[in-house]
Amino acid sequence: MNHEGLKDGELGSFWRNLPRLFWVALSFLTPFLTPRHEYRSGDIARSSLFFPFIGLFIGVLNYGVFTGLSRFTANTHLPALVTVVVWLVLTRGLHLDGWADICDGLFATRDRDKRRKILKDSHLGTFGAAGLFFLLIWKMMTIDGLSSPWLLILSPVVGRTVAVMIGAFFRPFAREEKGLGEEFLGKVPPWIFGFWMIVMIGFFAWQGKLFLFFATMVVFILSYLFGKMMERSFGGLNGDAIGASIELAESLFLGIGRL
Repeated sequence: MNHEGLKDGELGSFWRNLPRLFWVALSFLTPFLTPRHEYRSGDIARSSLFFPFIGLFIGVLNYGVFTGLSRFTANTHLPALVTVVVWLVLTRGLHLDGWADICDGLFATRDRDKRRKILKDSHLGTFGAAGLFFLLIWKMMTIDGLSSPWLLILSPVVGRTVAVMIGAFFRPFAREEKGLGEEFLGKVPPWIFGFWMIVMIGFFAWQGKLFLFFATMVVFILSYLFGKMMERSFGGLNGDAIGASIELAESLFLGIGRL
C-alpha cells in the first residue's frame, strides 16, 4: 500500500517537520491564526498525527465554556446551546458542511453519478437541512445537564481519530477537479491510527474508564461501517465524507456515553 503521506522524504525528515505539521493541522481544523508555514503536497495526511490532539484542545475549550456558563445559570439548556455554537465556531462549520452534503447525496437519489454531483452543489437541500437540524439537536440534548467532563472533552478526540481511520483505510472516488480529500484519503499512514488507538486504550486503562473504552470501540466500528456505506453509495469518498464521519463519531460517542 503506497501512502504518499511519507513519500517525499525519509522518516527522519517527517519527524523534523513535526512543528510545521502541527501548525498545518491547527490551521486546517480550527480558525486560529498560526505562524506562517509552507504548505507542501501531502501535508494534510502527514499532519493527521496531530488531529486527535487538536480534538483534545477543542474538547477542553468546549468543557471550559460549558462549566463556566453552568456556574452562572440554573438553566441547563443555555450552556448546552452556547457550547454547541462555540463548537461550531471552533471548527468553522467545516465538518457540518460535509455532514449536510453527505445527507443530501445519500437520501436524495439512488443514482451514483447524481449523488456525486450533489456533493459538488453548494446549495443546501432538504435532507441536508434535516440532517443538520437533527445533528445539532442531538448534540444539545446529550450535552444538556452533563456531569462528567470526559464525554465533552473526548468526543472531539474520538471524532478526529475516526478521521485518521477514514484517511488510512478508504480511497477517494475519481473526479476531474482534485480537492483536499484526494490528499488525505488513502494517504494517511495506518501507524498513525494505531498510535492513537494505543494512546486511548492506555488512557482508559489508566483511568479505569472501561465504559468509555467500550463506547469508543463501538464508535470506531460504526464509523467504519458508515464509511463502507458511503464508499458503496458514492464509489469512494471525498472531503465531505471525512467531515460527516467526524460529526457522526462525535455524536455517537456523546449519545452512547449518556446511556
